[in-house]
Amino acid sequence: DERISFLGWCSLIPYESYDVIALPSLYEGSPNALIEALSYGLYPIITPFRSGGRELLEVFGVGQIANGFSDKDIEFELNDICKKGKPTQGNYEGVQQMHSREIVLAALKHAVS
Repeated sequence: DERISFLGWCSLIPYESYDVIALPSLYEGSPNALIEALSYGLYPIITPFRSGGRELLEVFGVGQIANGFSDKDIEFELNDICKKGKPTQGNYEGVQQMHSREIVLAALKHAVS
Protein backbone atom coordinates (compact mmCIF):
# COMPACT_ATOMS: atom_id res chain seq x y z
CA ASP A 1 0.00 0.00 0.00
CA GLU A 2 1.47 3.37 -1.00
CA ARG A 3 0.11 4.90 2.22
CA ILE A 4 2.63 2.94 4.29
CA SER A 5 6.36 3.79 4.48
CA PHE A 6 8.98 1.67 6.24
CA LEU A 7 11.76 4.04 7.20
CA GLY A 8 14.11 1.67 8.96
CA TRP A 9 16.66 3.30 11.26
CA CYS A 10 16.76 7.10 11.03
CA SER A 11 18.71 9.66 13.00
CA LEU A 12 16.03 12.28 12.26
CA ILE A 13 12.48 11.16 11.68
CA PRO A 14 10.19 13.54 9.74
CA TYR A 15 7.24 12.93 12.10
CA GLU A 16 5.22 15.80 10.65
CA SER A 17 4.97 13.86 7.36
CA TYR A 18 3.08 10.91 8.90
CA ASP A 19 -0.18 10.07 10.68
CA VAL A 20 0.68 6.76 12.38
CA ILE A 21 3.75 5.24 14.00
CA ALA A 22 4.22 1.50 14.45
CA LEU A 23 6.69 0.56 17.18
CA PRO A 24 7.38 -3.18 16.72
CA SER A 25 9.79 -3.50 19.64
CA LEU A 26 10.46 -6.54 21.77
CA TYR A 27 11.64 -4.26 24.58
CA GLU A 28 11.81 -0.51 25.19
CA GLY A 29 13.50 0.87 28.27
CA SER A 30 12.12 4.32 27.59
CA PRO A 31 10.18 4.55 24.33
CA ASN A 32 11.55 7.94 23.24
CA ALA A 33 10.46 7.49 19.62
CA LEU A 34 6.92 6.91 20.90
CA ILE A 35 7.02 10.08 23.00
CA GLU A 36 8.37 12.08 20.06
CA ALA A 37 5.71 10.68 17.72
CA LEU A 38 2.93 11.41 20.21
CA SER A 39 4.15 14.99 20.57
CA TYR A 40 3.64 15.38 16.80
CA GLY A 41 0.14 13.92 17.02
CA LEU A 42 0.90 10.56 15.41
CA TYR A 43 -1.42 7.69 16.25
CA PRO A 44 0.67 4.85 17.78
CA ILE A 45 0.52 1.12 17.23
CA ILE A 46 2.84 -0.76 19.58
CA THR A 47 3.64 -4.37 20.32
CA PRO A 48 2.86 -5.63 23.83
CA PHE A 49 6.38 -5.00 25.21
CA ARG A 50 6.62 -4.59 28.97
CA SER A 51 7.82 -1.13 29.74
CA GLY A 52 6.69 2.39 29.18
CA GLY A 53 4.66 2.13 25.99
CA ARG A 54 1.52 0.61 27.44
CA GLU A 55 1.52 3.17 30.25
CA LEU A 56 1.93 6.08 27.83
CA LEU A 57 -1.04 4.90 25.77
CA GLU A 58 -3.13 4.59 28.95
CA VAL A 59 -2.14 8.01 30.31
CA PHE A 60 -2.83 9.84 27.07
CA GLY A 61 -5.80 7.71 26.00
CA VAL A 62 -4.54 7.03 22.51
CA GLY A 63 -3.18 4.17 20.40
CA GLN A 64 -3.51 0.47 19.81
CA ILE A 65 -1.56 -2.47 21.20
CA ALA A 66 -1.06 -5.33 18.75
CA ASN A 67 -1.93 -8.85 19.90
CA GLY A 68 1.67 -10.03 19.49
CA PHE A 69 5.11 -9.29 18.09
CA SER A 70 4.81 -10.68 14.56
CA ASP A 71 4.66 -8.70 11.33
CA LYS A 72 1.13 -10.08 10.87
CA ASP A 73 0.07 -8.56 14.21
CA ILE A 74 1.33 -5.12 13.15
CA GLU A 75 -0.15 -5.57 9.67
CA PHE A 76 -3.57 -6.33 11.18
CA GLU A 77 -3.53 -3.11 13.20
CA LEU A 78 -2.33 -1.02 10.23
CA ASN A 79 -5.05 -2.47 8.01
CA ASP A 80 -7.60 -1.70 10.71
CA ILE A 81 -6.54 1.96 10.73
CA CYS A 82 -6.48 2.12 6.91
CA LYS A 83 -10.07 0.82 6.84
CA LYS A 84 -11.50 2.87 9.71
CA GLY A 85 -9.30 5.96 9.62
CA LYS A 86 -7.14 7.40 12.37
CA PRO A 87 -9.12 7.68 15.61
CA THR A 88 -9.38 11.22 16.90
CA GLN A 89 -9.45 10.49 20.63
CA GLY A 90 -6.47 11.11 22.82
CA ASN A 91 -4.76 13.85 24.76
CA TYR A 92 -2.14 14.90 22.22
CA GLU A 93 -2.05 18.37 23.75
CA GLY A 94 -0.99 16.85 27.06
CA VAL A 95 1.89 15.05 25.36
CA GLN A 96 2.90 18.23 23.55
CA GLN A 97 2.85 20.23 26.78
CA MET A 98 4.93 17.68 28.68
CA HIS A 99 7.36 16.79 25.89
CA SER A 100 7.61 19.86 23.68
CA ARG A 101 10.94 20.65 22.08
CA GLU A 102 11.31 23.70 24.32
CA ILE A 103 10.68 21.77 27.54
CA VAL A 104 13.03 18.94 26.56
CA LEU A 105 15.80 21.39 25.55
CA ALA A 106 15.39 23.33 28.80
CA ALA A 107 15.63 20.09 30.80
CA LEU A 108 18.76 19.04 28.90
CA LYS A 109 20.40 22.43 29.41
CA HIS A 110 19.59 22.27 33.11
CA ALA A 111 20.99 18.72 33.35
CA VAL A 112 24.36 19.66 31.81
CA SER A 113 24.82 22.95 33.65
